[in-house]
Amino acid sequence: MKVQQELMRLADIITTMNIYGQAIEGKVSRGARQSRTVIRVRDRNAYLSALDRASSDMDIKPFTTLITQRVRWSLERHDLNVPAPEERFIFDREVVLFFGQDGETRVPCAISKEALDDDFDGDNRDPLHVFRENRQVIEQGARQK
Repeated sequence: MKVQQELMRLADIITTMNIYGQAIEGKVSRGARQSRTVIRVRDRNAYLSALDRASSDMDIKPFTTLITQRVRWSLERHDLNVPAPEERFIFDREVVLFFGQDGETRVPCAISKEALDDDFDGDNRDPLHVFRENRQVIEQGARQK
């Protein structure tokens, strides 16, 4: 936490923990508590590379820098609109992919089959059908990311 506090240039650790905590999603699923880190699809490779460096080289600076950038971005005002439904299921990644619009930027969004199963009772059901049934809630979640 101290590294995040310094990178985010915050005065005290409580503020850091409150802001950093917004980047981590806790959920209760099937009786167990799990945590998820919310990372944009386009940041996936940088995230995995930074996480690998932290794990194998004990160098946490790239990881904390990436997380800090994402937290700062999430604190900025972004108006994500989903203008037209054009979702599709990507079998090899097991996600439903849909697109939003943030100003002039087209934003790819995805929700995993696992999240659909866990959060929307999607077990043994068509992921696209589950997505469409819960579109408003899922889109609202994407706006908060």
